[in-house]
Amino acid sequence: MEWYYWVIIIVLALIIIGQFVGAYYGFRYIIPMKPQSDSLLNRDLDNSKFQKHKEKIIENILFMQEKEYVDVYITSKDKLKLHGCYINNNSDTTVLFVHGYRSRGLNDFAWPMRKVYEKGYNILHIDQRCHGQSEGKYVTFGIKERIDVLNWVNYINENYKPKNIVIYGMSMGCATSSMALPLMPSNVKCAILDCGFSSVYKLMVKQTKDMIKVDAHLPVLIMNIYCKLIAGFSMFKASPKKALSKINIPCFFIHGTEDSVIPLSHTIENYEACGSKVKDFAYIEGAEHGMSYYDDYPNLEQRVMKFIEEAIEM
Repeated sequence: MEWYYWVIIIVLALIIIGQFVGAYYGFRYIIPMKPQSDSLLNRDLDNSKFQKHKEKIIENILFMQEKEYVDVYITSKDKLKLHGCYINNNSDTTVLFVHGYRSRGLNDFAWPMRKVYEKGYNILHIDQRCHGQSEGKYVTFGIKERIDVLNWVNYINENYKPKNIVIYGMSMGCATSSMALPLMPSNVKCAILDCGFSSVYKLMVKQTKDMIKVDAHLPVLIMNIYCKLIAGFSMFKASPKKALSKINIPCFFIHGTEDSVIPLSHTIENYEACGSKVKDFAYIEGAEHGMSYYDDYPNLEQRVMKFIEEAIEM
């Protein structure tokens, strides 16, 4: 064999090895996590997207921290101990809040949670696996977490027996909630779905491309091999878009036009795919990821609360 054939073979081998090594480091960076519990109160809010709403964010987190709550726990299907905080308002309606990636309930929902509390509803905000006080090593972007949400709903029904349950998810928590909706019992009356993605794979391609600045389809396909072999899930196992096409639960979709983490197009796809006869969509001009509620106050709050009230009365 001519020497230049060996050069070609070696170069191709190095490229393939490089793809697998790069995908592995991408997997190690994104998927395994230590429990995330950092509060926004511990961050420098003056140098972030939260700066313009700093005072209101702090006010609402402190307001909710002062409320009387009970630490509650369930065991996941794969034997993880999962934690949540339950606030009893003696209502026949409970709102389940599902936070996003590397976040927590009060970080994502302090303001809507406060308005729900003032409305008189019960609240359960949970720590998703690998977050807060919940156990877990690998985040699965809603694939396994959707079963966790079903288990939390079953826990609410078994222990508190509310007439109505509302699910409110943001970012990864929105995708988790979306994928869980086809599994829900009949007393789940509606879902508020804020800035979620339409496909785990599509999101991973976008996030990986942002990091490596080149087309990321092949690295993400290789990363999915590590997800299956190490973390026990596939990015193609379920998707919010497919799940939403199978439901008839009223859904209110929210997304900011300046979201650089999860583009607006993801929620447009989810909204169009949603099989519910009752659905609404608020896209907030200029809002960054997860900031729609703050940037469009009080209009969005009024629309969300009205949607919840009407869904409960159906």
